[in-house]
Amino acid sequence: MTKEPNSSCSCYLCAHPEIVDPTAWARAQIAAAIADYGWQVVSVIGGKKSPPWSYTVGLWQSYRLPELFVGGLEADDACHWLNHIGGRRRDGEVMPVHTPIEGIVPPPHQVVLRPVHDNWRVDLLAQLELHYGSEAVPVEQVLWSDHDGLFPPDPGFDRVFRNKQPFLWLPKDSHPMNAWRKGDLSIRR
Repeated sequence: MTKEPNSSCSCYLCAHPEIVDPTAWARAQIAAAIADYGWQVVSVIGGKKSPPWSYTVGLWQSYRLPELFVGGLEADDACHWLNHIGGRRRDGEVMPVHTPIEGIVPPPHQVVLRPVHDNWRVDLLAQLELHYGSEAVPVEQVLWSDHDGLFPPDPGFDRVFRNKQPFLWLPKDSHPMNAWRKGDLSIRR
């Protein structure tokens, strides 16, 4: 039995009603990308009250490198950043956490990596959970600066960008209450 097309949504799954098990389809797509390229970037489209986010699946499996997460960027930019960082790490570049990474974004912007606390996995990293199961896979957040080179939660960080990036290095219950901490993120898998 096939699904009826959803005319109010333009996503791939709604445009292809013959896909009757979206979870199995997504897992197959991710597995194929990992086999071909070493990893896959998964993006979640933001809404009116919630920012978008993207993350890798497969860096740990293929290269024993931490998976990567970035919040607050549209899918095209996030994919470019994550693939660029993943490729440089795959090729042997060491990128320690809390150290600015050159060549990802033009100055005065910067990016740094921060370790992601495990209790964010269920809400934000659903495909990682499906792919790796209970395996404890390290994840690092790609944190980006404002125009002055400040990062959240630095004093003076540009208010325009304040809620675009989560503080995933904090346990969820220690995170400031905003779009990232609300319980409705996990339903958008």
